[in-house]
Amino acid sequence: MNRMTPLISRAETLRPLAPRPAYPGFTARREAESGWTEDVQFFVTAWLGAFLFVGTLFS
Repeated sequence: MNRMTPLISRAETLRPLAPRPAYPGFTARREAESGWTEDVQFFVTAWLGAFLFVGTLFS
């Protein structure tokens, strides 16, 4: 018997979590956003990712 056995819990012994209701403000906000905000968010995310990649490559 392993010393870690008392600390290990199996998936079937775990109590399932109750589902949480969705906040209605998130869906309303998502529907209200226009297409250009998604484009700007994608551009900024891609630019920062490329900056981190190139910075790591040259460091």
